[in-house]
Amino acid sequence: MTHLWQTLLKRTGSCVVQEENRGSRALQTGHEFGLDLIVLDLNMPGFDGGDIAAGLSTDRRFKGTPLLFMTSLVSEREVVDGKRIEGHPCIVKPTSIAGLIVNIEKRLAARPARDSRTLAELAA
Repeated sequence: MTHLWQTLLKRTGSCVVQEENRGSRALQTGHEFGLDLIVLDLNMPGFDGGDIAAGLSTDRRFKGTPLLFMTSLVSEREVVDGKRIEGHPCIVKPTSIAGLIVNIEKRLAARPARDSRTLAELAA
């Protein structure tokens, strides 16, 4: 599923996506790539998203980097009601690419835009 999301997000032309499906390599990949936003699956092999978030929170290079959890462990109602995991917003998995884009845009809203069009406009 992450490869599909990566492909669809890249097609928007407004972002670069670095995919990492191994929890044990997530922090290292983040250091190598440099990130504007981190989307973490809560359930990952080896290290889970919570472990990775804990590592990110102690690393000054990721200070201020928005984090978004994806999980099937919460309901859509819980998300609507403001459910957060370790203080971070979450979205229910599976989600549509449109839902993912909306959530990414919410997290990046405070950052200067490189393109005045939204991800949704670029994907259309």
